[in-house]
Amino acid sequence: MGESMRSILICLFLTIAMNKPAFSDCRQALALGLDVSGSVDLQEYRLQLDGLISALNDRDVMAAFMARPEAPIRVLVYEWSGPTDQAILVPWTSVTDA
Repeated sequence: MGESMRSILICLFLTIAMNKPAFSDCRQALALGLDVSGSVDLQEYRLQLDGLISALNDRDVMAAFMARPEAPIRVLVYEWSGPTDQAILVPWTSVTDA
């Protein structure tokens, strides 16, 4: 395992460990990343956004999200272009209705 991968895993573990109380009432934490690196043009970026919107509005996906309202799914949406270049578009949000 490379040093950068090890650092990423350590950061991920610490982030999860430090935020555990915030997620104790949810059954799933779903982080959705959009690639905005130099290899992605405007049309491909729009395709990612439209796909995300379509997926989140899908009847079956929404039914799964709403299946246990006492333990909601939490969603975070972010853009990334490299290991140190990320921006959060939608912070951790509990999905409690359509």
